[in-house]
Amino acid sequence: MSFLFLIDAYQGAYKNFKEKLSDFDNRKPEQLLLQIAYQKST
Repeated sequence: MSFLFLIDAYQGAYKNFKEKLSDFDNRKPEQLLLQIAYQKST
């Protein structure tokens, strides 16, 4: 039971993640991660 809940929660989080990435439709995920890493380093 808890295992199925874990899968459902993971799929929900993954869907939210994909929706956020779609907002940056001109950018690749790698570029987005590099930008975040750059902002944290400055």
